[in-house]
Amino acid sequence: MSEQRGASSVVSADSAFWTESWMPRERVETSAWLLRADRGVTNRANSAVPRGSADTAIEEFEAFYAERALPRIAQIPNHAPFSGLDGKLARRGYTLHTPTLVQLLRLRPEHAGVGGAAITDEPSAEWTASYLATDGRGDERADSVQLEIVGRSPARYLMSADSDVAVTRLSVHGDIAALSCMGVADAHRGRGHGAQLLRATLGEAAALGCSYVALQVAAGNVAALRLYGSAGFATVDRYHYRVGPVRG
Repeated sequence: MSEQRGASSVVSADSAFWTESWMPRERVETSAWLLRADRGVTNRANSAVPRGSADTAIEEFEAFYAERALPRIAQIPNHAPFSGLDGKLARRGYTLHTPTLVQLLRLRPEHAGVGGAAITDEPSAEWTASYLATDGRGDERADSVQLEIVGRSPARYLMSADSDVAVTRLSVHGDIAALSCMGVADAHRGRGHGAQLLRATLGEAAALGCSYVALQVAAGNVAALRLYGSAGFATVDRYHYRVGPVRG
């Protein structure tokens, strides 16, 4: 149980684990913030993660994004000591966006040896096309930036072995793998492709020597929550974004 608590702490919403697995082009650490920026593509790569003293350094965070002409976005964990900061941002007109769950699964012996996926160390053309079809920005420049973010951390790229209808990505840090980029082509959803690839992804994590797999999922994504819940993932933390008002 203490080992599980330790893993939960490693993947908490304010942990650098997530920045290592989804690495922006620019990271600046201060005593109050982990400031992340990458041309405005994806909230995780363009938001500030607070430290304990962040509620007294809001101007520092705001100045960082103003200098880069980016929206002011803070990622607020739903646990102490960040409730005071959340309230201060709300009073400054920051709106709440995208409540997100951090989930964790402890790998078991039955996960080992499960195949059924094509696996590469770099995103193949087929993987890239399938990923952008399910989770792209719809803009060539933004898609290019997103692929830079995806490829910046060492990772394994998985795709359904018999087709390109489903993809995932694993980025390993210590004995924990971060699962991201899970997507199934619209025309093939509801046919078990996601569940099959998820099983293969957990098998690959076990083969890589991991003890745990962690992921982030939007709280409103009912289908994904059902899929991850059926595989045994459990919520260990939560966060939401606070987005600053547009300045005229």
